[in-house]
Amino acid sequence: MNSAFVPVRPVLLLVLTALALSLSACNNGSGKGRTIDLSGTVEAREADLSFQVGGRINALPVEEGAVVKGGEVVATLDDADYQLALKRARAEYSATGAAVEQARARLKFTRSDLARIRHLAQKNMVSPEKLEQAQLAKESAAADLDRALAQVEVARAAVDTAKRQLQYVQLIAPNAGTISTRLAEVGEVVPPGKTVLRLAETSRPWVRAYINEADLSRVRLGQEAQVRVDGLPNTVFKGRLSFISPKAEFTPKTVETHALRVDLVYRVRVEVNNPDGALKIGMPADVTLQAVADKS
Repeated sequence: MNSAFVPVRPVLLLVLTALALSLSACNNGSGKGRTIDLSGTVEAREADLSFQVGGRINALPVEEGAVVKGGEVVATLDDADYQLALKRARAEYSATGAAVEQARARLKFTRSDLARIRHLAQKNMVSPEKLEQAQLAKESAAADLDRALAQVEVARAAVDTAKRQLQYVQLIAPNAGTISTRLAEVGEVVPPGKTVLRLAETSRPWVRAYINEADLSRVRLGQEAQVRVDGLPNTVFKGRLSFISPKAEFTPKTVETHALRVDLVYRVRVEVNNPDGALKIGMPADVTLQAVADKS
């Protein structure tokens, strides 16, 4: 009899513990909870900055971690060759302008000469051959003027191109952000398109996270979210669920919830307000979403 006796208090304690765990699961777990908790990583849009022309870097004033403004010059190339190219293009443009003036003067002369010879031809004072030669001279002068004017347009385009290439020796940040990577150094000769700096737009980060398939019907695009990071335990960032992938995938290794390790999940993006730049790329983040009514 003594061996079969079980105290009431331990049994009651086990029942209460199981009940508490069950209620906790209902409040926060997948499927029926009021909130949906996700784990993810802070990311941001990154742009690879490169020169549109090649050359030797002569200034690279920003280091990794530097905060830059949109329109700020973050690197420059030696512009000596491009200055010479612009000077040459301008000289050629001036030469074509002079050629146009000469062609116009010649056309004016041939027109006048043709009018004079026509007047004489009407009086039978010159031969038909002379009149024909004058006509051909006038037409040739007109053609020369057309060619000269076309060369002016070509030369003007060359000047514009040289000016633009001279502007391209400055590498300008397209928007405000943080220099996340520096991939070149002063004195290095870089070809067009080679990444020199990588710029992260940290003012508009997002959290990449994964949601369990069972919770898809309990969230809606555009709904508000709360984001927390370990480094700022007392700060709650406001966010918005902006993307849900249409394609399922297996739980990534970076998601540490072992119960979900083999489940299908969907990648989501939660955009976060980060006006002070407190959130940094790569920070682990926790996202809390309020579950909405399941319409399925």
